[in-house]
Parts: sequence; structure tokens; C-alpha cells
Amino acid sequence: MVNFALHLPGVQISGDYKAVLNTCREAERLGFDAIWTADHFYAFPRPTSRVFLEGWTTLSALSRDLDKIRIGTLVLSNLYRHPAVLAKMASTLDVISEGRLEFGIGAGYQRIECEGYGIPLPRPAIRVKMLRESVKVIKKLWTESDANFSGEFYSLKDAVCEPKPVQKPHPPIWIGAKGTHLTMRVVAELADGYNVPNSVEDKQAMLTSLKEHCRIVGRNYEEITKSMLLPTYVYEDESEVKKKLDELSKVWGRSEEYMRNTMLLGTPDQCIEQIESYKKMGYSYFIFGVGGVTAAPLKILNLLAEQVLRVSRKK
Repeated sequence: MVNFALHLPGVQISGDYKAVLNTCREAERLGFDAIWTADHFYAFPRPTSRVFLEGWTTLSALSRDLDKIRIGTLVLSNLYRHPAVLAKMASTLDVISEGRLEFGIGAGYQRIECEGYGIPLPRPAIRVKMLRESVKVIKKLWTESDANFSGEFYSLKDAVCEPKPVQKPHPPIWIGAKGTHLTMRVVAELADGYNVPNSVEDKQAMLTSLKEHCRIVGRNYEEITKSMLLPTYVYEDESEVKKKLDELSKVWGRSEEYMRNTMLLGTPDQCIEQIESYKKMGYSYFIFGVGGVTAAPLKILNLLAEQVLRVSRKK
């Protein structure tokens, strides 16, 4: 089964919850399977804006303002919240949303946010160890009546998390990572889904690494849903595609080849072909970042749904 979802940071940057809600309602109407917020305090890459709606709070509001679409975070930074508190928050949100939560989490990486908010940023290997413990803590709280855990970074003593999540045994746990070694081992051990960030050019290599780590830990590789994040620009005319490529290359200081490898950018036929190539690799869940709240991004959202996703679902 193939799933298509919408990523919301391009709307979170507006600071306008009504704009976020209107975009999400349009995605729900168009048949998207889920919407995902970003867990950041600033907009990036520079940051480009001082305005950004906090992702978890936004998700909580959306859980009651949307009727059917699933909701998730791509991905929560493990550094920003204690895992026991986060488990309680997520369990409550799964109850409020009547079992629609997709739980995405990662090791955390954004130095500018950590420095600005006074949050410690350990070296990568430590952050991955913390992530492994966090996921174990969260699973215990979601599935055990009185949870106990003693780790290097976190501990529980007869901890209670009630009510439990609606979804059994628990909401799907997604781990986002671009490293092929340390974090990928955590994915193989503990995740229900894996997300490759848009910055990764060689997406086939990520799945090759995941498959090897699954072999090492004795996990069925097919049990893990593979997803990718794709900033998305769909245009009916090739000249518009070229114009956007030139614009993005200047903004990001990257080559056109890099842009094409890390984004879904092209005419509807080109985008369908690109999605099909990713499906052949083994990806089955696609999360599209359609930025902004103006008529142009909403036009792209409609074009994506009606001329790309409708065709791709049938292939």
C-alpha cells in the first residue's frame, strides 16, 4: 500500500493557525492520508523567519479540527522533551484524535535552536544512545501498567501512563535519520517506520543500510515502512520548472542536480516517473512539503493530488 502525506513547515512559518487549518482541510478534501508538522522553533535554512508555530501544539489543535486524516510529527527532537513526559503527551493526543497519531522522533541535531534555547547538544553518538533509550521508555509507558526502566540517561520507577493510546499495541513509531550506521541500528531495532530526510541524495543507499542492520539484529526488513520527505514543486509547464530550479539553486547554493535528487520538482509526468522510481527502491510512504499559504502553493497542492498522486496510486 502506498501513502501520500503533507508536511506543514511551509505553513507553520506564517504564524497563522487559520492558514494551517485551511491548508490541512484542503489536503483532507484532496485525499491525503496524513499531515505532519515540523518540530522546530525557527524557520530554516538561515533561519529565514523569526515566526514559526510550535509543531506539537499545532498538531494537538489539528487533532480536533480535522475529522479523518492522520496526524504526525516529522520528527520530534528527542532533545526537547523528556521521553516520559512525551509518552504521556502522545498517549493523550492519540486518545483525543481517536487513534490517528503517527509518532515521529529523531535524535535531534539543530545547533542554532539548542544554543538559542539553552538546550544541551551532546555529540552525535550520545544523542543516538539517548534516542534508543527514549524509544524504549516510551514503549514501556504505552504498554505497561507500572513501567520501570534504568538506563544511562533516563529512568522510570513504577511510572503510570493512563489512559493508554487508542492504537494497539501503540501508535506507529517513525524514526528519521540520515546516518547509515548508529541511528539506522535504532531504526532496525525499534521503529515501525523509517523516514529519510530530503537532504539525502542517495536514497537507495539508506535502504541498503537498513536492510543490513535488520539482518544483524534479526528484524524482518519488510516490517518497517520506508518513507521519504520531498519538498515539492509541480508545474504544468517545463519553463516554470526551469525557473524554479534556477531560483532554488541560488537560494540554497546547490546544483540543479542536487535539487532534482532531493526534491519532487517537475511536470506531473516527471513527478510520477520520479515517485515510481522511489517505489521500485522500496519506499511506500511519501511526505510532500508544499510551502507557503498563498494561492500558488495551494495550486501546487491541487495539481499534485489531481495529476500526480491520483495516477501514482493506480500504478
